[in-house]
Amino acid sequence: QIAAKCVANSANSCGSSTFDRKCNYYYAAELAERAGDNGAASRYRASAPSSEEKFNNNNPSTVSLSCWGVTVNVR
Repeated sequence: QIAAKCVANSANSCGSSTFDRKCNYYYAAELAERAGDNGAASRYRASAPSSEEKFNNNNPSTVSLSCWGVTVNVR
């Protein structure tokens, strides 16, 4: 749960575009789910890219988060 908060709190400083920065919330949601905090996971997903933002960024299936060294699925 602490890791999810750290990722979410630093989301705006990790990524080269607004879309990339918002993708950090996918990772935060994943970490919150692993910790059993489904409420936090839902809140983080609400901050992830919208359908329009995904479309405008060529609908990627994954995004690499350089700050965390992980690749997340874009849902």
